Amino acid sequence: MVAMVLIGLSTSCADNDKSPTVSGTPVSFKLTLSSPQTRTAISDDPTTATYVGHEGTISRAVVGLFDASGTIVAKQSFTSSQITNGQVSINGSSSVTQAAVAVNVPEASFANVKTLSDFEGVQANLDNTATADASAAGTTQQYATALPMAGESPVTITSATNTGAATVQLTRLVSRITLTGITTNFPGAASGESFTPTEVFMYNVAPTAYCNAASPTATTSTSSTWFHGEQVSPFLSTNQKNYLGTGALGTDAQTLPWSGFDTFYAFPNNNTTTQTRLEIKGLYKTSSSDAGTTVYYPIVINHYATGTTFTGTSGSTTPDGTDGVILNNKVYSLSATITAKGVTDPSQVFTNSTPVTVTMNVNAWSTTTNQNTNFGPTAAVTTDGTTYLYSDGTWGTTIPASTATPHVIGVAFSNTTSTADQARGWSHGYAIALTNAVAPTAGVAWGTSGTQDQTTDYTTAASFILNKDGYTETQHIQTTKTPTSSVYPAFYYALNYGTANVAGTTTYAAPTSGTSGWYLPSVGQQYDVCVNLGKMTTGITNSGYTSGAWARWYNGDVPGTDYPLVCANNINSVLNNLSTKGYTVNTFTNQSEKYWSSSECNNTNAYDLNFGNVGGLDLTGTNGKTPAYGVRPVIAF
Repeated sequence: MVAMVLIGLSTSCADNDKSPTVSGTPVSFKLTLSSPQTRTAISDDPTTATYVGHEGTISRAVVGLFDASGTIVAKQSFTSSQITNGQVSINGSSSVTQAAVAVNVPEASFANVKTLSDFEGVQANLDNTATADASAAGTTQQYATALPMAGESPVTITSATNTGAATVQLTRLVSRITLTGITTNFPGAASGESFTPTEVFMYNVAPTAYCNAASPTATTSTSSTWFHGEQVSPFLSTNQKNYLGTGALGTDAQTLPWSGFDTFYAFPNNNTTTQTRLEIKGLYKTSSSDAGTTVYYPIVINHYATGTTFTGTSGSTTPDGTDGVILNNKVYSLSATITAKGVTDPSQVFTNSTPVTVTMNVNAWSTTTNQNTNFGPTAAVTTDGTTYLYSDGTWGTTIPASTATPHVIGVAFSNTTSTADQARGWSHGYAIALTNAVAPTAGVAWGTSGTQDQTTDYTTAASFILNKDGYTETQHIQTTKTPTSSVYPAFYYALNYGTANVAGTTTYAAPTSGTSGWYLPSVGQQYDVCVNLGKMTTGITNSGYTSGAWARWYNGDVPGTDYPLVCANNINSVLNNLSTKGYTVNTFTNQSEKYWSSSECNNTNAYDLNFGNVGGLDLTGTNGKTPAYGVRPVIAF
C-alpha cells in the first residue's frame, strides 16, 4: 500500500537555514509526500516468520523549493517529531516551480545547497542507515526506518490565495539484497565432502548515493572506497562495516540445508569491474577427516554465471537490465546450492567451473512485498535464543534498543497456539509482558465469588494444563461482566495494559494488527511460562490430577530444589537481558508472589500461579476469587 503523508512546511526559517533573496509574491506551500511503505522482516533468527518493518518511514526530511532556473527559493529540514498529524508548511514565492525532497539524510549535508543541481548532488551515506532515525553514522545494524529516499515534483500555485501545493513521490535510494537459503550438492558427499557456513556478508558496496531518484548512482573511483561486512578475521582491514555482515553464524544457520533470510540494504552500483557481491564464507572439507579450509563463494548480484537462474522481472538466464549492475528500489533475493570448493579470498572470482548454483529473483520494490528478513549483523545485537515480540507485531531473537522502532514488548513462552487462536489468525505463539499490570504486592481481586463466570470450569490438573484459551476466557468476562478497576479488576488491568489506564505501560502497547492485544493468561498458559521460560520439568512433582484443582513443583515432594526460585531466576535471566538494553522490566521472586489466571475452577475459585516462599511453585484453583493478587498479561501473535 502507499501511505500518503501530507506535509506543509513551516512558515519560519528553522534548522538555521538561511533564506535566499527571492523574487515574486510570497506564497505558502503545502507538499504531499507519497511514501513507498512496504512490509518486510527484520530478524536475526532465520527460522522466525514475517517481521514487519517500515521501509517507507520518514524519520527526517529536507525540502527545497526552486525557481525555473533551478535557483533555491526556500529550504527547510524536519524531524519526525516536527511533522504533526502529517502536516507542515514552508514559505516560498510565486517564482517557485519545483520542489525537491530528500528523506533520511542528515540536514547538515544540505548546508551549502544553492541550486537544484546542488540538492541532487548531495550524497547520502550508507552509514546513516545504521542509525534508527538516520541522524548520524551508525556501525552495528541497519534500520528499516533509516532508508534514504528522494523525489521531485513541479508545484501548482493558486494566485488568488497565494498558496502552492505539490505531490512528491519518494523513491528509495537503496536496494534490498536477501539470501534466502543455502544447501549443498557435492558429488563426493558420500565420502564426507562438506561445507559449513560461518559468515555471510556484502562486498564491494557503494558507500554513497546521490539524492536524485532519477539518477542516484554515485561514482566510486577506487577499490579502497568500497564497503564490506566481513567481521571474523576479515580479508580486508579497511572500510569494514558490521552492519553489512552477519558476523559469526549461529548453529541454526550453520546446519545445512538452511532456509531463512539474511538481508542487507545497499546503494546502486553500475561499476562493471567492481561489482557488488554477497559472500558466503565457511569451512570446506574434502572428507570427514579433513581439518577443513576457509573458503568464499562470491555471488555477484544481478549477474549471470553458469548455473544461475533468474526469476521475477527477468528471464531464466537474463539479468534485470545490465548484467552485474544493481539499481535502487529493487529487491534481489537469492538462494545458493554449493557443489564444489570455493575460492580462498573474497576478492576472487570463479574462472572455470562455478562451484555454486544460484536462483535469483529480481523485482521492483513493490508496495506489497512481504518477506522474512535477517537484518545483519547477528553478532552486534544481543541474541540468546529467546524469541521476542516487537512493538509492530513481529518477532525475532534480537534485542533492539528500548527506544528503537520497533522495540521489544513481550517474551515468547510458546510457539504453538490453541485451535481457537489459530482460527483467529494467531498461529505463531504467545508472549508474556515485560512488566506487571498489577504488582503482586498491590494486588486486585479476580472477580465476584458465588457465580459461575466462565463457560468451562477446570477441576483437575489433567484438564487445566491443556487450557491455552486465556483470550477466549478474558473476552467472555469482557462481554458478560464489563470489567472496571473495581469490577472483575484482574481482567480490566490485563485488557488495559499498554494504555494510559495502566500507569507506566504505554511503551508496551499492543500492536494495532497481527496480535490479540493483551489479556489475562489461562492457567495452562501460566503452566507454559513455568515450563518454557522457567525451565521447570513437564513432569510436575505432584498434582490433583483426579481429585484436586492444583499442580505443583515442590521440594517437599522432591527435596533439594527451591522450585520457585529456580523458575524465577530463569525467567529473570531473560528479563535482565532486556534491562541491560534500557527496558523497564518487573522480575519475579520466590516471596509468595501470586498472579491471577483467567481460568475458573468452580463458582467460588479461580486459578492462580504462586511463587511460594517455602519451595513450592503452585498452580492452584482453591484460593477463592477475591484475594488481592498480581496481574501479568500475555498476548497471542
